[in-house]
Amino acid sequence: MYRIRVIRPEGDDEVYETTKHPSLESLQETVGGWIELITVETSNGARDLIINEEGRLKDFPLNPKASEYAGWPIFGTAVLFEKGKLK
Repeated sequence: MYRIRVIRPEGDDEVYETTKHPSLESLQETVGGWIELITVETSNGARDLIINEEGRLKDFPLNPKASEYAGWPIFGTAVLFEKGKLK
């Protein structure tokens, strides 16, 4: 089971669970382009955060919640996963 949190710059998060592993294409669609995986610390332990690697260059809006997780500015929609669940 995969628990996925989509974190949008506007603050309207979406959390869902699925048995299907998210595809590269679906992650790229969600973040709007090429992806970058970073590890972040949350109150629930380490998590993988998927971001658009060119979010700042593409002038995507600042994502305050994702930026708080990362410790630096994140631009555009981000996706949060349990650490180690992505292949």
